Amino acid sequence: MAKTKKKLKVSDIKKNNNTEVISTIDRIKRHEREYLLVTALIFMVIIAAIGYSLLGVKEDVKSNSYDSDIMGTSEVITLNEESIVDNNAAGLLLDKNSFTITNSGKGEHKFKVFIISDQAMIDLDGCGDRLANDDSIYFRVNNGDIKSLNEVVTEDGYLILEDSIKKESKDYDLYIWILRDKLHDFDRNHFHGNIMIEEIEEE
Repeated sequence: MAKTKKKLKVSDIKKNNNTEVISTIDRIKRHEREYLLVTALIFMVIIAAIGYSLLGVKEDVKSNSYDSDIMGTSEVITLNEESIVDNNAAGLLLDKNSFTITNSGKGEHKFKVFIISDQAMIDLDGCGDRLANDDSIYFRVNNGDIKSLNEVVTEDGYLILEDSIKKESKDYDLYIWILRDKLHDFDRNHFHGNIMIEEIEEE
């Protein structure tokens, strides 16, 4: 007996077409979601890059102002019995305090370097009544003149250096000692200080 062929109705054709259309729409929507996700990620990366760039510029602008970087054997300058010498030549043989000044910005900047008293260290050491007279403390920066602190005292501290710097780093060696013959009282032979840098504002 021959098999009866199933006739394809018009409604079946429409049904199949609808299925294909729905499937196609689903694929398009799925691709749209993928594209949207990829686009969002790209925008996030771009925004992050712009933000990083802006922060970098802001940081760079900040560094265009005068910047100092103190480095060396110690930020605290300490003098005591071991710093007492008989002459300046012997003082130059003692350990030096080294520091570097860096201008990371643009243009040339003039600056002053002071030694100021380190009151916190004086209190910690308990030597407030054993501080040496400043006309017995001598210093030299690099190959400059030898002077006593008393000669360079100002209301801001002891002015030990004036210089200018472009976009570079400069190294300085501070030699500092106590002259025995200049001490008013041999038991008063301590000193604690810090290096402070101050930019000279252009008028």
